[in-house]
Amino acid sequence: MAKEKLDKEAQEKAQLEKDRAKWRKEEAKRRTKKSAGVNPVHSQKLKKALSILVVAVVVLGLAAGVGLHAGLPQVLLPAAKVGNSSVSAPEWAYYFYNAYAEEYSYAQQVASYYAQLGMEYPGLDLEKSPFEQTWTDENTGATKPYQDYLRQQTNDNVTELLTLYQEAKKNGVALSDENKQAIKDRIAEIRTSAGQSGMGASTYLSMTYTTGITVGKYRSILERAYLAQAFVEKKQEEIRGTYPDSKLLEEYNEDPTAYQTVSLRIIKNFSIAALTAKDGESAEDLAARQAENDADVKKNAEKFLAAVTDEDSFVALANAENDAAVTPDYNADTDTALYRTNKKTLLAYTKGKATPLADWAYAADRAAGNKAIIETDDHYYVVYLVETPYQMATVDYYSTALNYPTPAEGEELTDEQKTATKAEADALVKQWQEAGGAVSDFAALLKERAGEPESDVVEGETVTTEVPTGYTEQATPGTGSEAALNNWLFNSGRKERDHAVLATAAGYTLVVFEKQHTKEDGSPDYIWMSELANTHLETDYQAYLKDAIAQYAFSEKAAGIKYGLKSAREMCDTYILNMQAQSQLSSLGY
Repeated sequence: MAKEKLDKEAQEKAQLEKDRAKWRKEEAKRRTKKSAGVNPVHSQKLKKALSILVVAVVVLGLAAGVGLHAGLPQVLLPAAKVGNSSVSAPEWAYYFYNAYAEEYSYAQQVASYYAQLGMEYPGLDLEKSPFEQTWTDENTGATKPYQDYLRQQTNDNVTELLTLYQEAKKNGVALSDENKQAIKDRIAEIRTSAGQSGMGASTYLSMTYTTGITVGKYRSILERAYLAQAFVEKKQEEIRGTYPDSKLLEEYNEDPTAYQTVSLRIIKNFSIAALTAKDGESAEDLAARQAENDADVKKNAEKFLAAVTDEDSFVALANAENDAAVTPDYNADTDTALYRTNKKTLLAYTKGKATPLADWAYAADRAAGNKAIIETDDHYYVVYLVETPYQMATVDYYSTALNYPTPAEGEELTDEQKTATKAEADALVKQWQEAGGAVSDFAALLKERAGEPESDVVEGETVTTEVPTGYTEQATPGTGSEAALNNWLFNSGRKERDHAVLATAAGYTLVVFEKQHTKEDGSPDYIWMSELANTHLETDYQAYLKDAIAQYAFSEKAAGIKYGLKSAREMCDTYILNMQAQSQLSSLGY
């Protein structure tokens, strides 16, 4: 037992060091990519709004006295020029501050993960000015001032914004009435806030940001941003139109398996350890011992495979196979499930050493219930096919949650309370079936339970008929409410009026399947099709943007940059003070 404890501690320590190394590498890559003009957070997502389109005013300078520190000539200095458009020093400082605020927000989000690993976040120090920090370029190993990193981000953002702004003007794009009203409303909000602070709007903006950000200047910032955004949307619509469904289907037919998803169970406990020679052991004896060890591992895998009769037995056997002393939190239901998985994921699952897992799962003669041992260089994987490959589409359904009662303070939920909640769910199923058992009957029943008229849309009791917009085939399966619901909903054999009472941590979810969601033309809303279209859209838009940026020369103006950096530093330092004050107030319960 003592040895098992030591082995467990060694494994945990090794995993911790592995996680730490991964985080360090990922953070270094992130900063290096961004310094090169690549945004690793958003590079796979089309952005309708640019990252620099920050229109919310955060009061930075009212308490610390930022602003109103420079004369008129300085605030008129140009800081950067792109093509025929330029930004003044105050505007450039405004964009620098937005770049910093984005970095600060990111650092806040990931710092807690580092803390869980016993590490200090190696990125932005939230307690220090970015002008007093450095970062390391992963490619060169060089240590650089953090302000240079943010300066590059600012210039990249300004370049993108002014390029799109000029492209919009060139292509005759104009602000919509909705955009104009949004700008008008934003200025009105600023005037209201300024009045409450006892000052004019331009003074308020200068105190909030820096001298030179007047109402007129802020309006032009918004107009430029909204116009650039409108052009992005127009360009993306134009690109999307070049990929009709018929063209996407042609790509699909070239290799359907690349777009189909499959569900299976897999256990990877049967690993092949590379043995090392003992003192005086010959190479031949080591090879023989290795072969014997590998044979024993395979024999155990074959024993597991022979005992599998269905999916439930697979899960039960996996739980029995686990060594609780080493992995006490193991849950076979989640750890062996590869639900709604695509071919690319299966190819990566074996770390590129072999492709037999994907080849087996996507074989033309494969059937649900098939099982096998998949051998790679370092594992014998035992697999069980739950569902053959198919085209997954979004779905329409109704569901309602029946939660356990909240125990009194100091008490725990009883088995009787859990049983009563399950009985309530079963009774609701019976009531629905007695009412006719149609999907519309279920919807009406839920509306009745919520006390709403038949014609009203019920929101209070999770009555939904929807397309799960956040769903992807990478959703994690398991016993949680969302995962369990996805596992049930996206079964390829699901049909109208199918229903289930799904256990969740909070109680039960009663769900009734309506239909596979269809598009306006009546064709299935295949998830692969929208993902493929978005991939093309992302690729083509980024290619267009790269070419467009190359047409507009960028240049810095030394005097304007000098003043812009001074203003940006004051804004960033005051932002830190305000965030620290907010944190202190929050810790005191305010």
